[in-house]
Parts: sequence; structure tokens; C-alpha cells
Amino acid sequence: MSPTPDGLAAELVAFANSGGGRLFIGVHDNGTIAGLDAADVQRINQLIGNAIVAAHVRPAVHPYHTRTWPPASGW
Repeated sequence: MSPTPDGLAAELVAFANSGGGRLFIGVHDNGTIAGLDAADVQRINQLIGNAIVAAHVRPAVHPYHTRTWPPASGW
């Protein structure tokens, strides 16, 4: 399923309203790693930017993102 800017904006606002959290992209619902290639990362970054601007999220949400493989704490 491909997220939409409005759907992603709603998720980001929900995280912001609840005090934050972690949104994992490239992970299936069952926890298995799907991964993302460089094109996916670029598309997701653009989608996040579009979601914040197009949905007129106010006050602005400033997501922090990082790429980790594998995570320092291990799987």
C-alpha cells in the first residue's frame, strides 16, 4: 500500500499530538524488514514534505529521520 500525503499528514499529527513516537517505514506489520532502496527513500522524503505542506499542518511538524542498518541495539 502506498501512503498518500493526507494519510501521512494525519499520522504525523497523531504522533505530534500524543507526544511523539517512532514511525517505521520499510517494515511490514508483522515486523519483518522490507527495506527501502534509494528511490524509495527519496520518494518517502518528498512525500513527507508534501504531506506537511499540503495538509497545512500548523504548527509545523519537523520530523527527524535517520537510516540505521542494522540498528545499534541489534534485531
